[in-house]
Amino acid sequence: MTGYGAITTIGAATASLAVHGLSTYSHTDSELYISDPIPVVACAVFVCFWIASAFMVVFDMVGDTILYCFMIDQDAKDEEERNRYAIEMQEREQQSWTGWLLSGGMGCVVGKEYTDGNGVHNTPKAVKELVVEHGRHRHS
Repeated sequence: MTGYGAITTIGAATASLAVHGLSTYSHTDSELYISDPIPVVACAVFVCFWIASAFMVVFDMVGDTILYCFMIDQDAKDEEERNRYAIEMQEREQQSWTGWLLSGGMGCVVGKEYTDGNGVHNTPKAVKELVVEHGRHRHS
């Protein structure tokens, strides 16, 4: 409401000063003499309020849009941080087969890099590495 009031007041004051202060409108000898300045100032108030409305609606919409974009950005950053933390915790749990065993074996990893070609992806990375390592020792 402050924007509406400020723009309307400035416009009305300017119109009033022009009607009362400029000799073109205030001297009775002038062709453009205004005998009753109140209707002119009232029209100026109406026009200024109408113009202020257009500007303030756009200003309000832009402000809401910027705030919305900021909130979406903050949510994305928070989600990224939560995902990064979850991946870090999952990697810590799967660093060794004992960590996997002590965590209840529930830290299974689903992803292309952990599948064995058949689409099976229920075995944690640490267990697969353990099997591969034992396979190397057995064949040497």
